[in-house]
Amino acid sequence: MGGTRRNMELTSRREFLAGAAMGPLAGALGAQGGAAGIPTRPLGKTGVRVSALGLGGHHQARPKEESESFRIVHAAIDTGIT
Repeated sequence: MGGTRRNMELTSRREFLAGAAMGPLAGALGAQGGAAGIPTRPLGKTGVRVSALGLGGHHQARPKEESESFRIVHAAIDTGIT
């Protein structure tokens, strides 16, 4: 039964990260005019500018559904997170 409880905890964490982190971020960025409101920084010596915020990916390892991962990644890209 220990594995079942652990799976429930992982699911809760994924749901929290997916909903709680992206929802308010997307709303706040939308109010600022989208990607223009996200601070950027140079990527090493390349001169390429990337967003100072990153989505990460640990929570994408085992989504309930593949479509959930796509939705989260697309929301991040749409709001200017690289």
